[in-house]
Amino acid sequence: MKIGVFSYDFDPPVGGLGRSVKALFDTMKERYTDHEFLLFSPSANAPKNVPAIARFWWKKKGGCPMFSLSLNTTLSRLVKRHQLDIMHVHSGSGGVFVLRKPACRLIVTSHHTYRQEMHTVFKRNSLRYIWKGWMAKFEERTYRLADKIICVSDDTRLALAMLYGIPAHKLCVIENSIDFGPLAPDTSVQKDGNTITFLGRLEERKGIWTLLKAFTRLARKYPRLKLRLAGDNMIGAPLERYVRQNNLQGSVEFLGKLHDPLFRREMKAATVVVVPSLIEGFGLVAAETMAAGTMVVASNSEGLRSIVKHGKTGLLFKTGDPDHCAAMIEQALLKSDERAIIERQAMKEARERFAIERQSQQTLECYEQFFIRELGGAKAV
Repeated sequence: MKIGVFSYDFDPPVGGLGRSVKALFDTMKERYTDHEFLLFSPSANAPKNVPAIARFWWKKKGGCPMFSLSLNTTLSRLVKRHQLDIMHVHSGSGGVFVLRKPACRLIVTSHHTYRQEMHTVFKRNSLRYIWKGWMAKFEERTYRLADKIICVSDDTRLALAMLYGIPAHKLCVIENSIDFGPLAPDTSVQKDGNTITFLGRLEERKGIWTLLKAFTRLARKYPRLKLRLAGDNMIGAPLERYVRQNNLQGSVEFLGKLHDPLFRREMKAATVVVVPSLIEGFGLVAAETMAAGTMVVASNSEGLRSIVKHGKTGLLFKTGDPDHCAAMIEQALLKSDERAIIERQAMKEARERFAIERQSQQTLECYEQFFIRELGGAKAV
């Protein structure tokens, strides 16, 4: 088989989607050498298989829709030139749109949907709500054209069925995997008993305001507590102004975007990693935190409640509720024996559940649904 993988986010990754796609692509290319895997992405370190205009607009405002637009104008030529048997598109918010049926099988991985974002993040922002609504129409077209849709969590599967009316037979769930290597126990990293850490972009969708308000309540009660924010500040001055107005300058530290090994070091050194997102497709940071043996406190939102089991592999709080968030963080900090048990259980489950071997094998099986293997190769069913 000749499989073309299409993703806006790849290498260097913009977010969790890019990290997940790169890990899966590299693994499948290495493991399944009887098949050919080609990458189509405008990202800086990807092969130059896409139009130059898409590479020029990468990471610029409008870069993601521009990639989809340029892709759809050249789709027939790309499929024919590279003789693709399968086109595997990574879609969802920040993903790729396909607006016409390619001359090969189309498999779409949905990381999460625009309609989920509309109803959870942007319902009070009319302009963004309308924009996401337009994007949702293109996204729905992509799902309608797909032969199969891979959902990265059961929450995403339910969203596609309920919000888009996608029939159940087109949907399957294959959870993302994580790279366990950098998450191995490290005796050189000492945990600070008073450190709460956030890892990700500082933006509304990631629930950063919920965490800051929760920390404000905790800091009044426990003045030695520290909050470390590792990620690009997408909101800007309002976050820093909030910290100043609440006299938290000595307690809250903006670290900026971190790369490995610093990113993983922060994850391992934290007493608690908080994932307060309003919505996720697959809670990658939560899964990685579990595998690293650090306590995770997460919102009970779509994409996180599928990952974290309350009281068993982490603690969950009501999405968008600073008081409940503060209560769960406080419980995690004060009950050290309970925290240690949960951390061990979470590490065990993560290393079994989120293995790259499982994801790559299930993805290959999805491809092979459309092919009959013969001595001379494979042909479409």
